[in-house]
Amino acid sequence: MGDRASKALDKFATTLGHVTITYNEAQAFVLSIFINLSGAERHVARAMFFSIKSDAGQRDMTIAMARARMLDADPVESDNLKSVIAAIEGLSKLAGERNAAIHTMWYLDSEDGASPDSPPDYWMTSDPNSIRHPKLQEDAETQFKELIGKLQTAKDMLVLATVFTIRYHA
Repeated sequence: MGDRASKALDKFATTLGHVTITYNEAQAFVLSIFINLSGAERHVARAMFFSIKSDAGQRDMTIAMARARMLDADPVESDNLKSVIAAIEGLSKLAGERNAAIHTMWYLDSEDGASPDSPPDYWMTSDPNSIRHPKLQEDAETQFKELIGKLQTAKDMLVLATVFTIRYHA
């Protein structure tokens, strides 16, 4: 692989890495919220959380726990729990784009007709033989750079939501 191809691959891989890490950081705060809301010992709550194999299922279970806590909450606490639910739902809304980044079959493409005097430009694109993810936009690199910022905002909201739930942890 030539230098230009390698640089294009590295640039895109870095972007995908940031999407992955930022999403996983946000999902880790969902785990913290679940542990807090469950009131169970940490190791028991973790076992319950990870018995659900999908991130979406883990978020749904955590939202259900927050809704259950709302049943006997005072108005202020109820508002805080609504904020917790909204923060988790915010991450859920971004999960499809994250899945497009992570689960798309990517390959390095280049322009046709390049010559030794004019080396080709390279870019990452989805494999035309695979099924295109419905959340994948034409300019995936720009989409994913914007997604990183959205995920960071979602993570920040989940950090705050974690603070709201500390009182429930035994």
